[in-house]
Amino acid sequence: MKLYYLTYLFFYFGLKIMQSGWMVAWQVIKGSDGNNGTVIEYHTRIKRSWLLVLFFNLISMTPGALSLDLIKDDTVIEVHLLDVGEKENFLKIVAKIESLILKAA
Repeated sequence: MKLYYLTYLFFYFGLKIMQSGWMVAWQVIKGSDGNNGTVIEYHTRIKRSWLLVLFFNLISMTPGALSLDLIKDDTVIEVHLLDVGEKENFLKIVAKIESLILKAA
């Protein structure tokens, strides 16, 4: 069953990277001035350090988001978003990725 979730995570993450890459490209084409960025905190349920590093890096590999720091005993990840309007969509995607990591581990 873990292999199923790992495979699902791989394809889901690949799809989201392609979608967010197009979103960032569209913002560049539109000539975005970059004033819509914000820093948010994401509270994670991941406790194992190697899974936390994996999750931290998966967030950073997604265009439009960058993991900045782990705070509060490694339970909160500070994330910079390129566009504050994408916050809710980002939170849904990250929650799904976190869930798949926990199921695959």
